[in-house]
Amino acid sequence: MIIQQEIKNWYPVYQDLVKLIGKKNALLIYEEFKGIQVTFPLKLVDRKHLPVLINKQKNQKSPKELAKELGYSERHIKRLLKKMKA
Repeated sequence: MIIQQEIKNWYPVYQDLVKLIGKKNALLIYEEFKGIQVTFPLKLVDRKHLPVLINKQKNQKSPKELAKELGYSERHIKRLLKKMKA
């Protein structure tokens, strides 16, 4: 297939994907999402699942460590911990 041959002719976003995940996976993403604008959230963990994750780790990690690991502010983690106690 001619489209797969010259990566240097691809749009930069697809060239970046090749560097990150390889040509085969970049082509899979292209086929699945072509023509669609995809926006990735800044945070990996959804807010509605935070209490469960925090509850599992609250005795092993500090709020500061949880905040850093989950990508939320320490203040937000402390607020959720306080809410869970109530």
